[in-house]
Formats: sequence, structure tokens, C-alpha cells
Amino acid sequence: MKSKTILLILVCAIAVLLIYAMDWFRLMYLSTPWDQLGETPITPAQVIFFNADTPNVIGYVEQETGENITCAQAVAYVETAAGEMYRCCNTAEKISCMAGDFSPDIPPRDPVCTDGLRLAFGLPASLPDVKDYEAYGNCSEDGNPKLTVVQLDANGRILWKTLNGWEPQVLTGILRCILGPALVLIAARALYVARKRPDPDRQIRRW
Repeated sequence: MKSKTILLILVCAIAVLLIYAMDWFRLMYLSTPWDQLGETPITPAQVIFFNADTPNVIGYVEQETGENITCAQAVAYVETAAGEMYRCCNTAEKISCMAGDFSPDIPPRDPVCTDGLRLAFGLPASLPDVKDYEAYGNCSEDGNPKLTVVQLDANGRILWKTLNGWEPQVLTGILRCILGPALVLIAARALYVARKRPDPDRQIRRW
């Protein structure tokens, strides 16, 4: 059997092993980088809720500066060590925080959805050296479950990442249902052809 055939079979075998052994959900969580909300004018002690892409444009006048604020993305509801609640949002130029009771604006949590997505993506129970660590699952009817993971680091910065549940599902289906069997067939065919092909060295020895 030629060395090229042996190498092809070996590569296919390793690839098939990785395809079926790899946890693609966990890999997506680890490979997705953390985004940073930015420096907040207040020091949060806890993240109450976080929305990476708010469905409504938020507009108000900042009390300290009198500036008209407009935010269309990345809204964080936080609480300080003194128990004060703030809504902090990204204006694309800075992070503006407004004090108040924003409890009515915070949607109820879906623990079943969140726990299921945490388990699927293999989220750790806690992160080292952080003040707060939260996850928010959204299993809407559009068939694309999303999990937003938020951490408040030791410096008071809010870091987050959003994971789309359908992406690893589609990737896993393609790899395990299409690519995996195709590699097995390629390896089997290479082995079959190699066994049917005459060995030149053996023929020389016969002569």
C-alpha cells in the first residue's frame, strides 16, 4: 500500500474522529470574543439585565450635561454598591447612564431557556476574578435561540458576548451528516483501490 494512500486514510480517520468527538457548541463559546460596553460614568456592582441590541431607540436629556442622548444598541441595567439603579446605553460616542427605576423595562427571565442554552454551550458555573457573571436566554418563536453572556470584571467594565444557537446546530448537522460520512467513503474507497491495485514490489520479487 502506497504511503500516499496510508496518509489519506489516516487524515480521514483523524478528521472523522474530530467531527464526532468535538463539542461544537462549547468551541463556539470559547472562540467568540468578548465585546466591551465601554467605560461607564458610574461604578456598577451588579448587572441586572443586558440587551446587546435594544429593539427600541432610547432618547433622553442627560441631567448632568443637558445633552440630548440617543441610544440604539447595547443597553445595560445595573445597580451600584449603594443600591442605586441605572440604565447605561451606548451612544456610539460614549456610555451614558441615567438613574431611575427601570424595573418595568426589564423583561422577565426565561430560566428554562437560559438553563438549556447554558448547558448546551457548556458555560462555566462562574468566572474567576469578576464582580458579576450573568446569562440571558431568548428562545423566541423564530427558531433561533440566543444566549447573551455578561460579566462585570474587577475594574467595573461590562463585557459581553452573544451566541446564536442555530449556528453550531447547522455546523454540527453539516459535519456529522454530510462531511463525516463522505470522509468515511473516501477512506474506504482508497483502501479498496489500494487492495485491488497490483503491488509492483511483489511482482518484482516473483520474477
